[in-house]
Amino acid sequence: MLYSVFIKPERYLKVLLDPRFKFSTTEFNVEEVKLALLRRKELPKKHIEDFISALSNLVDVYSKSSYASKLKEARDLIGQRDEKDVPLLALAFAIPNDGIWTGDKDFEVAKKEVKIWQTKDLESL
Repeated sequence: MLYSVFIKPERYLKVLLDPRFKFSTTEFNVEEVKLALLRRKELPKKHIEDFISALSNLVDVYSKSSYASKLKEARDLIGQRDEKDVPLLALAFAIPNDGIWTGDKDFEVAKKEVKIWQTKDLESL
């Protein structure tokens, strides 16, 4: 959802900034979002860097060492669908949490193991 916060902030920032929620992500995910935004040539690099910096202050960002022990379990579950989703699922397996906030349908394969939250679910709380 981090990419969506940049693209449609009026909806996603409201959830991200809600004090009832605490969000976590991986360094890999932050870097993936940064690279995706940099590919959008109409966006100034400085704006993207400022966004990534602000984002890193709003969510807890975990290094690979925090979830490395869960990578195989996550890869076995979601790796065939999208290898880029493996770190986030591994993090969900590794730290205490209430689920994953995502619009990515690939995570549906993990819904027995971890709660999957859509934006509308969080908005309705």
